[in-house]
Amino acid sequence: PLNATEQYKFTRRQLQNLISRSRSRLGSFVGDITRHYMRYHADTEGFNGGYLHDPIAVAVALFPNLARTRKLHVEIETRGGITRGMTVAHLRIPHRMAVPKVNVVESIDVERFISLFNRRVFAR
Repeated sequence: PLNATEQYKFTRRQLQNLISRSRSRLGSFVGDITRHYMRYHADTEGFNGGYLHDPIAVAVALFPNLARTRKLHVEIETRGGITRGMTVAHLRIPHRMAVPKVNVVESIDVERFISLFNRRVFAR
């Protein structure tokens, strides 16, 4: 969920520093394709950077021990006017009719993720 992937804010300054030190073509590409995404966060959330939702999801898929998970019953809200399309995990009480089957990420090892991401994207 977003609360797990938003544990780490990747700033434009960090990105530019990594690009200048590595001269990686992939790193430069990441810089180019994230420019507008990072500007959006500067305009709407007050920081020039972005969240790495997809890279974190891929990293957890490849390295499950990168995350702390909790098995929960999860449903997709299909009727709510505000919540339509959202996943809803039953956190407070066990759902009476369903067995928890989904490993929901509660937190990630941010330092380890950063190390993995930087080595793979900005390696020479």
